[in-house]
Amino acid sequence: MYKAVAFDFFGVIQNDQYTVWLSNHGFKKQGEFSDLSIAADKDFIEMKDFYEGLSKLSRIPAIEIKAEFDKPQHLDEAVIKIIKKIREKYKTALASNSNSDYLIEMLQRNKLDDLFDEVIISGEVGYSKPSAEFFEYLLKKLDLLPSQVVFIDDTPQNVVSAEALGIKSIGFTDALALKDDLIGLGLKF
Repeated sequence: MYKAVAFDFFGVIQNDQYTVWLSNHGFKKQGEFSDLSIAADKDFIEMKDFYEGLSKLSRIPAIEIKAEFDKPQHLDEAVIKIIKKIREKYKTALASNSNSDYLIEMLQRNKLDDLFDEVIISGEVGYSKPSAEFFEYLLKKLDLLPSQVVFIDDTPQNVVSAEALGIKSIGFTDALALKDDLIGLGLKF
């Protein structure tokens, strides 16, 4: 039945630096902080402009913000292990909202770029989750029907949007629950 599993990156495979940064400095992803994130995710602005924008909003020097984002982040090794096992029997895809250069560099730095058959990054494709266009693009790249794909994301509206298109979706909380959910769907890995 299922032929592919698609994973979000930030909040599933690796912690989300932006969420961590906002929390550490007492900000919320609302208003201009949200607008900046969306602009970066769609590659409307470069990362240096993102840091400058955050600097203007927070009054923290852009160089300090970039240094915080460049610190090594927490990779969820248990999720990576699941992806490696799944990849033995199913197609795998990365489906992430991000600035393309930023995420590609991060995948390469952490030697994760060979984990996926397809890498769909909002900044490259011009659509971002939770838009239907993003998920339709994912299905086209995988050359599969919605009923043949499982999608994993930590953001509830992304899960709801994928489900509305017929893609079985899992709201990510942790690797143990993810493994149980995948097994519950009948995936063998």
